[in-house]
Amino acid sequence: AGTPIDFGDNWVGLIDPIVENNPSGVTVALGVGEDNMVLFSEPVASVSFFYSSISDVTLTAFDIDGNPVGTAGGLANAVTGFNVWDLIGVDAGENIIVGITVGGSPAGLGIDDFEACAFNEEPPDPVGPVDLLMMLIDDLDQLVASGLPKKQRRNVQKAIDRLCDAVCALEESPPNVLKALNKIRSAVKELTTAIRRGLDPLLVTDVLDELVGLVRQFAVDAIDAAIESGLPKKQIRTAMRFLDKGDVHWVCEQFVAAVDDFRNAFKSAQPKKKKKKKKKKDDDDDDD
Repeated sequence: AGTPIDFGDNWVGLIDPIVENNPSGVTVALGVGEDNMVLFSEPVASVSFFYSSISDVTLTAFDIDGNPVGTAGGLANAVTGFNVWDLIGVDAGENIIVGITVGGSPAGLGIDDFEACAFNEEPPDPVGPVDLLMMLIDDLDQLVASGLPKKQRRNVQKAIDRLCDAVCALEESPPNVLKALNKIRSAVKELTTAIRRGLDPLLVTDVLDELVGLVRQFAVDAIDAAIESGLPKKQIRTAMRFLDKGDVHWVCEQFVAAVDDFRNAFKSAQPKKKKKKKKKKDDDDDDD
């Protein structure tokens, strides 16, 4: 749905006592010709609608060259007015339908609840961590501006400040991920404190879910990198256990605990730093 549709001159809106039980409950389109055309400004993959007709109906979809790419038929179902409605549709499997014709008796065909659907051929670009945090900061800024009670507003503003700190940490070269996770954890704690102080959870639950999900993704990426680099299996198992615990806490909406677990999973998946060996003092140095 969402593709602009041109019904042309062969269709007129109809609200009449003879129209009953139509799915939309509002105006239906009445076909006044034998072959009534509908065109789309952008190609679609499928078309469907409900019809009520005094004669059999034929539906033909065509591509940009006028070639048929899908057909369907329906039996007459209207006897005492447009009061019986059956679904009819075609699916081409790809975005190639530029129009359809609907054949039936002139002024004896009504259609309702028309839908044309297209595949999203170009998925949106993935949102990076910094962009995601900036969007969440904007959401919280709007919440503060809506006029919260003083204590709740203070907690939300602190959460915003911590998320700004997280953005700065991720923009360092190289990114200081652990510092960012610590700041996100502080932001989550401030938001949960605001909830305890009476803030409607529905106002920030989506933000909390996004923040917890972001921390989890950092943990997953770290574990994947650890496996690829050949980190000891014991270390990876520890990270996975923290990840599993975090998932449980997240499902239970224990957001701070979930962030703690995912942060620990991230830390567990980091290569251990080699300890520098202390040089033994040469006792013979003073024997000169």
